Amino acid sequence: MNLTVPKEVTTLWDGHKLVFIMNFILDTNAFYHYYGRKKLGLQVNEKVNLIRLNAILSSNNSIIAISTVTIIEFLVHFRDKPAIVKDVLRFVILRRINIIPFGISEFGIENVAELLRLSDATLKIRIDYYKKAKIKTESAFAATFLLLLLKVYINFYLEREEKINAEFRALPEKERDKRKSEVFGLLLSNDIEKSLKDCNSAFAKVLRKGYAIKDEEKSLKDAFNNALYSYCAVFSLFIDFFIQHYNVTEFTSEKFQSEYQKTVANNSDFNILKKNPNHISGRIKEIIREFEKETASGFIRRHRQDIIDNWKGDLFSSSQAEYIGRLFEKWYLRGSKYDKNDVLDMMILQALDIKDCLLITFDETMQDYAFEIGHPSIEYIKRVYDRRWPV
Repeated sequence: MNLTVPKEVTTLWDGHKLVFIMNFILDTNAFYHYYGRKKLGLQVNEKVNLIRLNAILSSNNSIIAISTVTIIEFLVHFRDKPAIVKDVLRFVILRRINIIPFGISEFGIENVAELLRLSDATLKIRIDYYKKAKIKTESAFAATFLLLLLKVYINFYLEREEKINAEFRALPEKERDKRKSEVFGLLLSNDIEKSLKDCNSAFAKVLRKGYAIKDEEKSLKDAFNNALYSYCAVFSLFIDFFIQHYNVTEFTSEKFQSEYQKTVANNSDFNILKKNPNHISGRIKEIIREFEKETASGFIRRHRQDIIDNWKGDLFSSSQAEYIGRLFEKWYLRGSKYDKNDVLDMMILQALDIKDCLLITFDETMQDYAFEIGHPSIEYIKRVYDRRWPV
């Protein structure tokens, strides 16, 4: 019988026989199932085969790891239940689960032992430190992603103007470039870092309030959506007005008001956006889809690839950059709403780029990505997770 061994398996010679060491990284949901979601007071996913999962992970030949993303997400989520926190931390030590750094904050196995020695009151104070680090990460990503969407939206609008606005298209290329540059400077400010800092601060404030009332997910989603709606609605009107009245050096107050109201009345994008501010991503999708249909410009495809290329490197791994591209496409092609857990998933996906490691995840979006790139992790996920897999 031929034995096929995945390349992700480390082989060792123990003096008597060849041993295959499996290196598994669990995402947060998989870790909760491994410990026992019922013990955490959480609903068990019926698709997960717990017997098989425990058999694979409890093997003497398995090395188990979780990321700092997972351990900190756990600590913050159960911060008001010190008994559960300590029991899970003891489980981490008992099962010799490794902790690998994937962002948010530094945390190692030595911190697990340290937290176990603390009183319940001191433990909650220490977890508050990790909560602040988590908020910092989540708000920074939300701000960065918002500016990314806004920059692309401005690019889209200007590219469309060149194609459908005969007067604008008739201008010399140098003149058009000058106008586009001025639009960017006026709308996003020439100091992108300041814009990013302002958005970051606003989202961090929202998240602090959200965590206080245990509604951080919806709080950030609503704040993100409202900010995007406000910016895009104003940007649509401003660009229209700016393009049409570029050469006007001075308006009287009355004349300005009249011209601006005319722009508002005639701006189709503004009227589309304001129909349902709570589903702004769907409205943006509608605007861009119509443009794509009319021009076959491949706008989203081009920008998606630019984003992937720009985000690869020291800051993000290849899989993480691809996933950011997916988030971008999810917004612009499927009209999805912002989900702060996307950033946590993106961080954990770094596991797919670590040599000799397999990722166990029960998030179907992450599974789809691993499936598409043909990662060997899928063969193990399929053993423990029952779903209709893509063809």
